[in-house]
Amino acid sequence: MALRLASLTLIFFLASLTAAARAQISSSEIEGEYEIKFDFRKNFALDKSNRDDLFRFDQELQLRWLYRYDDWLSVLLEGQFVGEHQLYTGGGPRRSEFDPERGETWVRFDKLFGRNLSFTIGRQSFEEPRRWWWDEELDAVNVRYRPEPWLFELGVARELFQESLRDNSVDPEQSRVIRVLARAKWAYLKNHGLDFFFLHENDRSATPARGATVKEDREDPSDGRLWWTGLRASGIHPARYGNLSYWFDLAGVLGREKLLEFDELPGNRLRVTSRSNHRVRGWAIDLGGRWESQLAAEPVFILAYARGSGDKRPTTGIDRSFRQTGLEADDEQFRTYGELLRPELSNLRIPTFAVQFPILWRSYIEFAYRNFRQVHAAPFLRGEARIEAEPNGISRNIGHEWMLYSIIRQWKNIEIELVGAAFRAGRAYGPLSGKMAYSLFTQVTFEF
Repeated sequence: MALRLASLTLIFFLASLTAAARAQISSSEIEGEYEIKFDFRKNFALDKSNRDDLFRFDQELQLRWLYRYDDWLSVLLEGQFVGEHQLYTGGGPRRSEFDPERGETWVRFDKLFGRNLSFTIGRQSFEEPRRWWWDEELDAVNVRYRPEPWLFELGVARELFQESLRDNSVDPEQSRVIRVLARAKWAYLKNHGLDFFFLHENDRSATPARGATVKEDREDPSDGRLWWTGLRASGIHPARYGNLSYWFDLAGVLGREKLLEFDELPGNRLRVTSRSNHRVRGWAIDLGGRWESQLAAEPVFILAYARGSGDKRPTTGIDRSFRQTGLEADDEQFRTYGELLRPELSNLRIPTFAVQFPILWRSYIEFAYRNFRQVHAAPFLRGEARIEAEPNGISRNIGHEWMLYSIIRQWKNIEIELVGAAFRAGRAYGPLSGKMAYSLFTQVTFEF
């Protein structure tokens, strides 16, 4: 509580200070955007008798105010209003929700000590170029230093307030979780660089004992103390027959994790039925290349391969499955591992082939194919994969996905995304093997 009050006091004090200094060199901007989304999903359970088809209409209004005092102090206030409407649910009950949410709210000091050094406090966006490590808004303090050809960034984060103004408290999976995020980038050659990443996550929330009961909205199935480290090599090489670009990500995770299982009780309560504690040791790679060819129609070819380690012997007390940071981008724009399945890179091999074609002058259309195969057969996919059926733990063949994606940016303040995808279940789904799931998604963004 003291940390919350101190943070709020500092933010409002600095905001008042900047307001009082308007007679100096300053600028103020008000911006916003309005998004509408249509999302249709068919047969995500791979069983038509489940009648799980869904048609959703979502909308989001976002407003932000940015104030700059000279070139050394900036203040940002941001809020958003989100509406979710289920227009069709395969015969089940429909619902609509409107949710006000807080956005970025920070104060930033630039050019500290006369150098390219900045300090930011408040709710802010942590985003790295590929969004594979992190792309999330967090309550944090952050320091960034850019001595050419290097970039250093260090942040310490802990969620102090609930994201939605309708909630009574912080999400239980984020409550009392302290994170340390660090990144260093070295541009060792023109258009080529190395990135070094570090993330420490320490969940200090209380772990209920076996047999204890908790409220359903306070369910927290895992607590951990984990470390991620890794590096990325990336760059662009201009060539006679078209630019070649590449990336190579290597990551490892280790630490300890507590897992809980629950049974439902009357009155929206849960009972802890199982509690386990194990060590974590995992690794992952994600690599690929992109060729901007000068062939007819100027197609762009992309080849990629990702692998996250799995656990061959789950009873040894060491979980060797990789798990992503939980801060990676998970919105509609994040299609690194597919549009429809969207699995976490854990115990999976995912080769990808894609080809893009430019249309008009600021738009393109892309076709992509992905194959999903487990490293070791397991009766689950880690994370929040969108296919509702579970694999059988016998076959490793999860399935195939085809995606058609188009983005249209022909107008100054309007962007349109169109995505269609189909997933064919592999032998890992037993009698559901060969079944198809489909999705269609459209997003229109207006900036003002």
